Amino acid sequence: MACFGFDRDAPEVPGQIRVRGCTDIVWLCAFLVLWCLMIFIAVFAFIYGDPLRLINGHDSFGNTCGSSGNPKMGKLSNLDTTDKKFLFYLDPVNIEHSMQICVKQCPDRNILALEDLQDFYNRTESLLCSYNFDLNNFTTDEALYKSNIFTTSLGPCPPFPVYKSHHVLNRCVPEELNNQTLPLIYNIYSMMNDWDFTEEILNDLYKTWPQMLYFTILAFVLTFIIILLIHFLTKIVAYILLIGVSLMVLVNVFLLWWEYFTLKMRLDNTIEAQTLSADACNEHTFLILSILFTLFSVIILLLVLAMRKRLNFLSTLFHESADCLSKLPALYWQPMCTFAVLLGLYAFWTAVILHLATANYPGTRSLKLVTDFVEKNTTTNDSLILEESEKHFMPFINAVEFKDATWVRYMWWVYLIGLIWSSEFILACQHMIISGAVAKWYFTNGKNKKSVVLSSIYNLAFYHLGSIALGSLLIILFKIPRLILTTCHSKSNSTKTDNHCIKKTCTCCTYSFDNFFKYINHNAYTIVSMEGIGFCLAASRAWHVIVGNALRLGSINSIGDFILFLAKCLVTLIIGSLALFTLRSNPELHFHAIPIIIICIFTFFVAHCVISLHEVVIDTLFLCVCEDKNINGEMWHKSPIIKLSKSKKPIVKNSTNTQIVKTNT
Repeated sequence: MACFGFDRDAPEVPGQIRVRGCTDIVWLCAFLVLWCLMIFIAVFAFIYGDPLRLINGHDSFGNTCGSSGNPKMGKLSNLDTTDKKFLFYLDPVNIEHSMQICVKQCPDRNILALEDLQDFYNRTESLLCSYNFDLNNFTTDEALYKSNIFTTSLGPCPPFPVYKSHHVLNRCVPEELNNQTLPLIYNIYSMMNDWDFTEEILNDLYKTWPQMLYFTILAFVLTFIIILLIHFLTKIVAYILLIGVSLMVLVNVFLLWWEYFTLKMRLDNTIEAQTLSADACNEHTFLILSILFTLFSVIILLLVLAMRKRLNFLSTLFHESADCLSKLPALYWQPMCTFAVLLGLYAFWTAVILHLATANYPGTRSLKLVTDFVEKNTTTNDSLILEESEKHFMPFINAVEFKDATWVRYMWWVYLIGLIWSSEFILACQHMIISGAVAKWYFTNGKNKKSVVLSSIYNLAFYHLGSIALGSLLIILFKIPRLILTTCHSKSNSTKTDNHCIKKTCTCCTYSFDNFFKYINHNAYTIVSMEGIGFCLAASRAWHVIVGNALRLGSINSIGDFILFLAKCLVTLIIGSLALFTLRSNPELHFHAIPIIIICIFTFFVAHCVISLHEVVIDTLFLCVCEDKNINGEMWHKSPIIKLSKSKKPIVKNSTNTQIVKTNT
């Protein structure tokens, strides 16, 4: 089996190691091209993007509220607004035609005249007028106080009355509910409901990145504790995992339904004018999560119930992997390195996506000058007022508007593909390093323990990165479609309706997938490291080695891997429940469900990269046993696997099942 004609022939003799050369170079080049494109997108995003614009918004002059690095775009731009984190609309009644400015504090009382405006400014140092308007030195001429030329939607000061406000998503919104404020509240909330859904999600991710980092590190610590339990408590660790997962599943089911009903009651008690579409979406999201997780919990609990009688076999399995790792302690550093690389990847990906979401180009939209408004709304006798006004403020001409570039949207897909492929690539590198070290240590009778890990890293870096790139891509591309087809096939068989066409289609597609992609699995990395061949040939050989020896590894993969999967789920459930408790009370988030989901995904990846240490060791040892039998024939039972521990229990072939046999060596 070759991949698109890029693989060379495999060794004809099993176990024969040919002269190593670079494998699957074309796919390494494709992976590097993807990363060159990602770097180009990142440079573009960091130059033009500003994540703070998602959170605090920007004023009519292009200044991002709460930022010190605003670019020069025209008059009143390039200002330091570090202490001005809230966006204030001068005229919420005409919000689309109103000037907006960054302020230090929203009005904490009703402001009815310029005297009140001056008092608020002197007390809080929060200017509710245009930045260049000198409110303290403003003339106290009575004619100016009574004139409306200074209190318009275009500034320099807001029309009166200005109502007492509080900040919602860093926007000043009137606090009191009455006939006068209700239209203003409705306009501001309508504007916030029109925000792009994706930008709202990225807004939440930016606000919660410190919590995401803390929980990711905590996930690594918890996972490493589980690894230590597997190493030192091999006889009871399976019971601990089953009990822990069962309890955390029930706890998380309760938490999700509790959060859903809390959001529903809060939404039902909120008037329509103050209802954000994000709140309704949050409620629906938790309803869907609660239903899906309840179904998942039922399945997990049933599987746990079925597995409780087969734990003695697992204690022996974990003992063998722990004993192997005790002989190769350097492998314990590999998950730490993988975790550090994954953490860097996720941090880089999150930063680029947040900048990319705001990588818009600035434009302008024309607004009427204040002088035009005055000329149309004053008489000739008011010319002195107009002359006096021009001494105190700069005429406002254009409002800066950031416009979306349609082609930027397609960059998101590049980074989504890059995240998935790169994550699998990193995990695949770990898999090959571990499996290569274990395989070489096995076939060298445990000699040169210190050099096998370095040798495995050397072979990966100089020869097999192309195979890693191809394998990580193929496993991702075909794992999800195969899962969907298998699910549809089982569903069609379980229904009693007359749907023969659907059943035949699912059967045909599933059969094709099984026959063509049954070779695509992680065991190929072990064969690549052992024999130095390309990924697809290695995948085919790994599959035939296992099937040819008939060691019935299905039970090992289904039971051992399932228990390790439960260990990953346990870490994810613990971190997920803590994240829910932490983020549910944050009023600045649009959808706190989204950061929780992202945290759980990152947690599962971290748990997988650490716990897969035992998983890879177990799979590699049994693959070595199979290959050893091919090489040594009837003498395979004398292979070095017997020397893994003092009371070695190698697995041998039996006519009906796999059984453990004691030896006297």
